[in-house]
Amino acid sequence: MRSIAIIFNQRSGILSRLEELQKNCIELSNELYHIEIYEVQEGDNIPEIAKHYIARKFDTIAAAGGDGTVNAVGCALINTQCRLGILPLGTFNHLAKDLGISTDLSLAFRTLTNEGKEIIIDAASCNKTIFFNNSSLGIYPKVVHLREKYQSWGKLKWTAFFFAVIEVITRLPNIFISFEAGGRKISRRTPFLFVGNNAYKLTGVGLGTRSSLSSGNLSVWLIHSTSFGGMLGLLRIMLSVIVKEDRELDTFYPQEVIIETVPSRLSVSYDGEVLEADSPFHYKILPQCLRVIVPEKI
Repeated sequence: MRSIAIIFNQRSGILSRLEELQKNCIELSNELYHIEIYEVQEGDNIPEIAKHYIARKFDTIAAAGGDGTVNAVGCALINTQCRLGILPLGTFNHLAKDLGISTDLSLAFRTLTNEGKEIIIDAASCNKTIFFNNSSLGIYPKVVHLREKYQSWGKLKWTAFFFAVIEVITRLPNIFISFEAGGRKISRRTPFLFVGNNAYKLTGVGLGTRSSLSSGNLSVWLIHSTSFGGMLGLLRIMLSVIVKEDRELDTFYPQEVIIETVPSRLSVSYDGEVLEADSPFHYKILPQCLRVIVPEKI
């Protein structure tokens, strides 16, 4: 009998999703599957909860929540034989989308059980922090801080996000960054540095998605423009045609890179979560380290 633990983060959704999870568990629990649901409470350590199920020899541990929940569960499963399942209940669900996992909970459940297959994907790290999607310096961490401030004033999440974006891009944070990659030494000011786990699509339809999560490389983007008008121009180009990399941004695909910054202490985002950290930032790929259940047709 296969055993599946579902770690449900109710902060990622509403309680009706728990009822939906329980309904699917009842329908799919049979002589082939033993399924348990753990409801995350305030103050719970999700990686420790996942390790508890690893110790109990569960075959699969599923993260039922957003990208932050997926990150917390996935970190505990790095370089183990236990497989990560994803039941996407968050706002963006970036990893689930890039893996072809449906946001329809019933379809995601079927992937988790009889209609899924196992693949092995890469992760990435910055110093000791692991991420599965991306990390960034500059614009995005500031947007997150401002969004949380506006939400604390009572604004809805998407309204708060909109006002945060407008405020940040009209007063761009410029960071001095230096690193070496691809035989080139880079030293420049930038409002935004992006480091992805594998290559992200730069332009047009599918902007910001990945076709592979097992190439064994990071993707590093460094935006040139330091003005509001330049940022709007870059956005227009990225939504329509091929970016002229030498003019608008630098792109690199290393296995690791050490980035030094001024100021030395910055807010850094990892899969949407923001932490304070000190330069230098040592990014590296962690190849073929996580087993994941995905749809059979991916």
